[in-house]
Amino acid sequence: MKKCCIAGSSVHPSSAADGVFTETQNPGKPGSELEWESRFMGSSHASRRRVIPRLRSVVSPIVTITFLAARLFAADLTADDILRMSMDSQTRQEELQHQYGWREHVELGPSNKDGTGWTKLNLQRDFEVTYESGTVYRKIVSENGVALDPKEAERKKVHIRRAALALSTITSQTTSKLLGEETIDGHKCWVIRSEPIPDRSPSRWTLWIDEQEKVLIRVQSELLREDVELKAGALRTILYTRNEQGVWLPSRSTNVFTGRQFLAAHSYQTIDFSGYRRFTSDTKIQYDDPN
Repeated sequence: MKKCCIAGSSVHPSSAADGVFTETQNPGKPGSELEWESRFMGSSHASRRRVIPRLRSVVSPIVTITFLAARLFAADLTADDILRMSMDSQTRQEELQHQYGWREHVELGPSNKDGTGWTKLNLQRDFEVTYESGTVYRKIVSENGVALDPKEAERKKVHIRRAALALSTITSQTTSKLLGEETIDGHKCWVIRSEPIPDRSPSRWTLWIDEQEKVLIRVQSELLREDVELKAGALRTILYTRNEQGVWLPSRSTNVFTGRQFLAAHSYQTIDFSGYRRFTSDTKIQYDDPN
């Protein structure tokens, strides 16, 4: 990514009100603040009136050209430019997301025809995700509104591998194009469509990237070919919300899918995330070897 910067002189407080810019350097040297002031600030009122328009005639075109260049640069941005700009910010967000535990409220039922809800709510479950001795656990705490016995909940606790959505993984497996812009909850976003590279990814992605903070605030994936658990066509959308510490955390996930073995009916699922708790900096996270 190309980075543009404009080098300029500082504005002297006493001369700014008069419209005269002074350059601050080491006093006593050619071009120093003392020399500039002796030339302009000590000059007659008439000569100052001649100098000020000249300075304005030089500064005004520079400002105009810079503004137009910035507009043209923004207009010429490609999806790859935006993804490169966003990589560092998003990677940092992914690191911060790993410092939190949370609660999940899951609702599941047969999907309606347009995939926007269920025809009947079959199941409600609440889960809690915690770190214990450096290990990530997920346990069910209630089902269909009935709290589980604490001992039973502890027995059903399972060790999970924490997987954050990695932008670097998506970009390495897809080719992308910029679809346009959209505003989500007051945040102006770039909308990017990422098509899978053959034999690298089974999914098509749509990414909403905040233009100010360069982070993902909505992600949608569509499974184009079936995998071990799901048939092709499964659609998942995740919405992120910024907390007071500036960390973007998942707030809701919606999933429309048809399972290959379990949940063979076309299903609609929502997962609401809440109760985020940040763990101490010395917490160590251990993961199972995926192999």
